[in-house]
Amino acid sequence: MILKSIWQRVSSLKVGQKIGLGYTISLGVAVSGTITGFGIGYYYSGEAAKKEEHSRNEVQVLHRLQSRVLQIRTHQQQLIPLAGYPEKFQDEYAHLLKHEAEIREIWGELKDFSAKPHLSSLDYQEKIPAFIQNYDHVPTSYINELERRVARIRKLNQALPSDVVQAQMSLLEFTNSNLALEFDGISDDLQDLIDQAYQEQNFGEKLSEQANDIALKIVVVSIGISVLTAIIFAFLTSKMITKPIEVLTSVAKRATKDSNFELQATILQDDEIGALADAFNQLIRTVQQLLEEQQRTHLQMVQSEKMSALGKMVAGIAHEINNPVNFIHGNLTHLKEYSTNLLDFVHLYQKHYPNPVSEIRAQVEELDIEFLKADLPKILDSMKLGSERIRQIVLSLRNFSRLDEAELKAVDLHEGINSTLLILQHRLKERAGFPEIQVVCEFDVLPQVKCYPGPINQVFMNILTNAIDALEESNSKLTDQEIKENPSKIIIRTSIIDSKWVKIMISDNGTGMPESVRHCIFDPFFTTKAVGKGTGIGLSISYQIVTKKHGGKLECCSVLGEGTEFIIQIPVEHKDYDA
Repeated sequence: MILKSIWQRVSSLKVGQKIGLGYTISLGVAVSGTITGFGIGYYYSGEAAKKEEHSRNEVQVLHRLQSRVLQIRTHQQQLIPLAGYPEKFQDEYAHLLKHEAEIREIWGELKDFSAKPHLSSLDYQEKIPAFIQNYDHVPTSYINELERRVARIRKLNQALPSDVVQAQMSLLEFTNSNLALEFDGISDDLQDLIDQAYQEQNFGEKLSEQANDIALKIVVVSIGISVLTAIIFAFLTSKMITKPIEVLTSVAKRATKDSNFELQATILQDDEIGALADAFNQLIRTVQQLLEEQQRTHLQMVQSEKMSALGKMVAGIAHEINNPVNFIHGNLTHLKEYSTNLLDFVHLYQKHYPNPVSEIRAQVEELDIEFLKADLPKILDSMKLGSERIRQIVLSLRNFSRLDEAELKAVDLHEGINSTLLILQHRLKERAGFPEIQVVCEFDVLPQVKCYPGPINQVFMNILTNAIDALEESNSKLTDQEIKENPSKIIIRTSIIDSKWVKIMISDNGTGMPESVRHCIFDPFFTTKAVGKGTGIGLSISYQIVTKKHGGKLECCSVLGEGTEFIIQIPVEHKDYDA
């Protein structure tokens, strides 16, 4: 269903739009694929670079921490042989304390480092916090114990051999203690962390290479898809263009060859070729249905709108009929000349070859050549007479639409209103089954208005006719007493607005209309009248005449059960609104 809808939308595009759509999609796939490829590559390369930088910094911190741990252990062991040398002992111990301060600083960096968002694997992310938790108290405990022992050694007399031995035994005991061994374990575990950090760093480098490979593959695939898409669209576009042309050409050849004007070209799509096929079909249909369509349209206008004449519609029909009729009429002369030449040629042939072969004699008798020679000119004369008649009908239609009289001129609108009322007088006065409709005119002093008198009078006719129809329908639902108490009335008011506009208000006291009907009142072919009494084009034409042709306004106000009012506003000085 979705694909069918998309295909219909594509088929409705113009030829140039279809070609442009193909190029746009192809280029769009290539550009979007390239952008996507580079975007993905850039993203993953950035992530890989972050992972690599993270691993590098991590290795540096761990290496520094391991180095300081080993240096402290080395300095602590160097204190044993230096127990008998107070100055060297103190100097070595000072170096140890310096490294202890560095360990505290590096340990804090490691804690901060582990608190940041991790880019490493989940397993490795858990090892550093576990390492910090396991050994967080060890450096402090180790230093505190060492300081306590050094403080006791300082109280001894390091010049006495016995005190030196005692000091050395104390330090040696500390070297082999569980706390010292636990401190040594920091270095061992750090080595495992360093090895895995190197692995994470290598993984980051590989990830960066993979990201570049993926980006390259996406770009290559997108270019391949764009090329394939271009080929597919080129094929489909050529098919959508050539196939309808071939169908239309075939129908045109058959119609010309067989003189079969009932043939119709299939409209496969809504583009220039579809418009050409539609125009071709209209041309064929017009020739065949010319008189029937004109008579039906004329009868419909007479029955539904009576004096409104539907100038625009009649003018449009006359124009559409005039072109193909002129085409037919203009070619009849050539057709008669060609047929005369052919008949003369047949006559000349018969004159010089009076005794043709038997096969030709048999064909002459079967075709009844003498009858064809006598009847063909009559047929052509009949066709010419018919085309002349159609041209006369077209001219009559154009005259009826009053296009030649619809000149722009300054007129008194009151005269147009009074003339329209005079034409409708037979419907306003009392008749059998129809009470009198009162007309109240409240005319203001209006200037001469520059307008098209014929179309404006048609607007007055349409609105007043609709008011009369509404009042007659309303009266059909009332009793005689109710009609006497509230007689039918049409009120026509005119006024001038700011010396630049004139306003004509035509109201009736009929039944009015609901909002749903009022909203559609100016739509073409919308009507609430019974079949045969209205076509729904009178008010639509009136709206076009007022708004489009004169640049004015036409509004409808109605209250259900109270009546309806039409308000016409026209500028005093006309501009070329119908250009």
